[in-house]
Formats: sequence, C-alpha cells, structure tokens
Amino acid sequence: EGKVIGGWEVGLSSMRVGEKATLVCAPQYAYGAKGMPPVIPPSSTLEFEVELLGVSEAQADASTFAEDNPFSPRTPGDIAQAYEKRLADKAPKREGLEGLLDWAKSIYIFGFFTDEKGELPPWYLNPLITFPSIFVIVGIGFWLVVALGGLHRGEVAPYGDDISAFVN
Repeated sequence: EGKVIGGWEVGLSSMRVGEKATLVCAPQYAYGAKGMPPVIPPSSTLEFEVELLGVSEAQADASTFAEDNPFSPRTPGDIAQAYEKRLADKAPKREGLEGLLDWAKSIYIFGFFTDEKGELPPWYLNPLITFPSIFVIVGIGFWLVVALGGLHRGEVAPYGDDISAFVN
C-alpha cells in the first residue's frame, strides 16, 4: 500500500506470526538511488532484523453514517424508544425564580453561561467583561477624535483651501 518501503511489504507479507527474519532490501526495494540523506546514503542496501508479533486487519474507511455509527438505532421503533429514553432522562424544567434563572443563563449576553459539564469559557470571552471593555475603548477613541479636533461638525476651515498655505 506504499506506507512502508517495498522490501518490508514483500518480506512481511510472506511471514507467519512469531517468525523472525532478516530482511535485506536492495536499493530498488528501499529508498532508491536518492536515499534519504543524511540518514540513508544514496543507493544503499538496507538490512533489518524483524519479528512479526501479530497481524490485524486494516479498518476500512466508513462511507456512510450507518457504517460509522453501528450502535445507533436504525428502525423507527428503535429511534422512538431512544427518543423516549432521552426525554425520560432529561431533568424536568424548574418553575418560578429558578426557572427564570435557568432561562437567563441560556442567553449568551448575560454571561452566566457554562457548558453541560459546568466548565466556564476563558475570561476574555465572558460578555460581562468584553462588552463593557469594547464600549470603553470605543468611547475613549471617540473622545480622542473630538478632543484632538478630528471632528469639524461642518464648520468651514479658518483659511481658504488646503493648498493656499503652500502656494505664493
């Protein structure tokens, strides 16, 4: 399959489990005329002592969802049963203030969010930190523009045109 050098493919395919062998790989069955400098010089004959400990079948790539998930329910009855089980395992919705807090925690902007495992996101993703920080940065930028005269409010400049100061 091209995952190892040709000498290994030929040599190992003829061995039995538990067998030991010395594989002598001519350059055409190893790394060829180029070699793999600096480790393997060009046109090198390689010698390996190997022992075949076991053989396992290569896993075929799954081509469908069904092949990739063999334990998921397939028939309509199995799917309905799995759905009913998930509904039964789900915690009941809380009422009153606790229900309101659960609802508020599900909304991103409030920043109470955690995942199902109870893990919090990094601090810089917490909206209670990032949103006010963005407003402060934009506010400081706006103040600097106004304070440094970058906002003219439609007023005419005190001198004629922009190039009149440079032309005699």
